[in-house]
Amino acid sequence: MEWRKLAGWVVVILAVGLVTASRANAQQIVQDALAILPADAVRLEYSNPSKLRSLPRYAQLRDRYLGRELKVLETSLMQLGVQEEDVKELVLSWEPADAAMEQMDGIATGRFDAQALAEHAKNQGISRTPIGSMEAYCFAGDSGTLCVMAVKGSEGAFGTPEALKKMAEVQAAQAPALASKEQFVKLVEEGRADAPIWGVAIGPAVGDWFQGWLPEQNQVKLNWNQTFQGVEALTYSVNPSSKISLDANFECGSDPATTNLQTLLVGIKAFQQMAWQTQYPNRPNPYAGLQVDSSNRRVHVALTADYDELLPTANANP
Repeated sequence: MEWRKLAGWVVVILAVGLVTASRANAQQIVQDALAILPADAVRLEYSNPSKLRSLPRYAQLRDRYLGRELKVLETSLMQLGVQEEDVKELVLSWEPADAAMEQMDGIATGRFDAQALAEHAKNQGISRTPIGSMEAYCFAGDSGTLCVMAVKGSEGAFGTPEALKKMAEVQAAQAPALASKEQFVKLVEEGRADAPIWGVAIGPAVGDWFQGWLPEQNQVKLNWNQTFQGVEALTYSVNPSSKISLDANFECGSDPATTNLQTLLVGIKAFQQMAWQTQYPNRPNPYAGLQVDSSNRRVHVALTADYDELLPTANANP
């Protein structure tokens, strides 16, 4: 995975073009997500793009880094009469079986009226797929089938048929919800941030998340799951304004694990900074703004970078 994927995390949720939401509402959608998502989720990400949509580079970010899965979601929603501006907030989740965390599911708030979805589906010739006591509308794509269904009020759920079936089982009290995992719920409360994007991860999702924002030349070849095996949890936030700021905290299980991770990250920074300078001598070095420190079994990583460091133009000289 490439360094440019850091920008991908900034814009991956722009696929459905969200609008401003208050912190109270943000808390509500997160609570609703915890109540309907299955207990085996290993990563959760909340997004509120009110600031993102006002960015002057919004179009470039969106066109260049929109995730494939969310492109399918955006197209699917439009066929059901749900436009970009109709969706207010989004919570994404990933499960351990999702290869490289590419498959995602979640819930969104906006215009997800069951009757309106049914009418648009009928006009488009889209058949209904029963899932539990609800009805979903599914769309086939290169990476599999993506389904959308109204959940309650103005909320809708999306994901593979299997993912929505799990949600339906949770709603019917036939399977445990993510809210039943006390440690995960606690992590979510600790990870909440006053930022348009924030999230938490445990287990294999930690290494996958980190690998996703390595620089594009990506010359460091490591077993990321093994590298982060001493990390119990991750909280992160992304706050783009005049620059893009990333803040991440790795919660380690022991003092030696903390020391080892900090040493490794400092080493990766030095190596990648040199490699970037060699490969791209005429481009700003994104590692110049990377900071790594630790305290009380927590390794803190902070990065502030210009957009041009993460979004080089197609004609930029290496």
